[in-house]
Amino acid sequence: MHKIKVVWLCHFVNSEIGDIIGGREASSMAPWMTDMIKLFENKEEIDVYIISPNYYNNKNVNFSLKGINYFFYKYTLLDAGHIKNQLTMLLTNYSYQKNNVKKIVEKIQPSLIHLFGSENTSYSVAFNELKDTYRSLITIQGFISSATPKGNILSKIVHKERVKYEKSINSYCTNYADGIEDTINVLRSRFNPEAVLYDFQIPTYEDVNFDFYEIEKKKDLVFFARVTYEKGIEDLLDAVGILKSKLNNISLIIVGGSNPSYLEFLINKCEELKITDNVTFAGFQKTQTEAHKIVASAKVFVLPTHFDSMPGSLRETMKLGVPIIANNVGGIPELNNEHECVKLVEKGDVNQLANSIFQVLKSNDIQNRLKNNAFDLINTKFSNQKIYDNLIEIYSRVLKKYENDKL
Repeated sequence: MHKIKVVWLCHFVNSEIGDIIGGREASSMAPWMTDMIKLFENKEEIDVYIISPNYYNNKNVNFSLKGINYFFYKYTLLDAGHIKNQLTMLLTNYSYQKNNVKKIVEKIQPSLIHLFGSENTSYSVAFNELKDTYRSLITIQGFISSATPKGNILSKIVHKERVKYEKSINSYCTNYADGIEDTINVLRSRFNPEAVLYDFQIPTYEDVNFDFYEIEKKKDLVFFARVTYEKGIEDLLDAVGILKSKLNNISLIIVGGSNPSYLEFLINKCEELKITDNVTFAGFQKTQTEAHKIVASAKVFVLPTHFDSMPGSLRETMKLGVPIIANNVGGIPELNNEHECVKLVEKGDVNQLANSIFQVLKSNDIQNRLKNNAFDLINTKFSNQKIYDNLIEIYSRVLKKYENDKL
């Protein structure tokens, strides 16, 4: 049987790879890609080549591990911090991403390129250099064009560039692997009416090796995601500020890595809202188990994300028996198609967010209903073995479609 040779063009960070590459300790990023990798380790049916920016030491590094081929590339001229890196990438027109990724792909000569996230200019810009030559499939991680830009001039320019590349890529490509109904609707209405969707779910971390029901509930609320404006952390802090008048001792723990300057901004925001004593910044946790234990020690998980497809941290929390409040964006509302698994809030409505948090915290019945429905759903619909088999089938179908289109 001829093996399928697939490139995964993406970005991710985890501690296992960090120990191999060395360099600085980078915050965990895109843990769903780590979960994807585990599914495909040491498989006979497929050769997987992962191409990712090297956030550890910004060098070109390649190696094989457990049957997976890794290519980490130098992604910016000078690794001088987030802001300077963004500026350098803009000034060089993303030349390091484009040139380095193109060289790697030309060396591999894959059957298919699977792009995870058309909106991320740290790597998706290189896809534009390859899309005319190689067969392709895209998994959407959310639509940056649905987000409102915020911050300084540089942040707004970067946002504009991300929107530009998202449009360019999604308007050209037709094959998408995603399990979200909203995704195909947005793709066809906003970008490409010929878009074809293959039903696919990102895997969920399954190695929960502790009894989360026995963990003491130490905090009222937990936020578990990248600590960014787009993930809605500022909305959550504003909601906590509102709730403090009703619940003086309300507690929130924030789990996830953040840009140091943005973290300082959030700490100052807490001081302005007079909630410094109510909020704990736990930062990046080296392992998912450490992060999950913190999540499981909270009464309610809150993710007021501004745009997303199906957040990995939300799916992981569904496995931990913690009730969820999240924004009504992307694929999140589809979790409630049969039963209410998530308490939904409209994006940007901080008062509604505060009211929903209050309602869930004050009702054991609501908490039990939400967490039990979510636990049942995640353990039936999101089976990792089914996800592996399904993606292999999708790759075969996409390649066959390309062959048929030639006829």
